[in-house]
Amino acid sequence: MRSTIRRPERLSPIQLLMLLQLTRGPRYGYELLKELREGFGDVWEARTGTIYPALRGLKTRGLIESVERGGREFYRLTGRGEELLRRIEERLERSLSFMAKYLAFLAKLTPPEVKVRLLEKIVSFTDEGLKPTFLEGFLEGVDRERRREVLKSLHQLLSTRMRRIEEMIGEDGVDDGDHQG
Repeated sequence: MRSTIRRPERLSPIQLLMLLQLTRGPRYGYELLKELREGFGDVWEARTGTIYPALRGLKTRGLIESVERGGREFYRLTGRGEELLRRIEERLERSLSFMAKYLAFLAKLTPPEVKVRLLEKIVSFTDEGLKPTFLEGFLEGVDRERRREVLKSLHQLLSTRMRRIEEMIGEDGVDDGDHQG
């Protein structure tokens, strides 16, 4: 069982999401399923044939336990599950740093015609998926003072990026009136 803590990569993405759901307190299986369905919308539909085997796997590994209340089986995190999530959090921070550098390097090596298609896809993600609710999800539960600090930092970062984009537009000699289709 010690290998579970050392090797968080053996956790499926669905199992990780369920552990994170359980950080907010005990839930029964259908609650977990419903929240996953709502979270993924029309992109992916969580099914009982996926959720319940994943829950059994978490339970077998000692990461969650179940308690029966009112005829329902509720799942909750164990100490082992909480420890695993702490380790995953550390790993995720390192992974995000790596991913940023990887994407920058990838962008440098990508042929121009592919870059254009990728940028168009990123813009469509922004229109479709990275709405303010995406950011709100990350800030949910964060205390007001820390939330304000994060939002101010994000605002400053985005303002700086926007100024750079405006400079790049100016360097290319393109403005709204000069664009040819």
